[in-house]
Amino acid sequence: MKHARFVDPTKSELLAEISYYEDKEPGLSGRFLAAVQEATARALAHHARRLCYWHGRMDDR
Repeated sequence: MKHARFVDPTKSELLAEISYYEDKEPGLSGRFLAAVQEATARALAHHARRLCYWHGRMDDR
């Protein structure tokens, strides 16, 4: 399975959000990160199943 790669500005934003949630409630950052990882895994899985759908959309631009 592929893993999501984030560009540097996105990595910085993700780390800032993790810190924010941990400051709000200890342990909340772990749940937030798990949700982000689950969402990116679903996006990657969907992309792999319907590759032609996305390429068709990109060609319409």
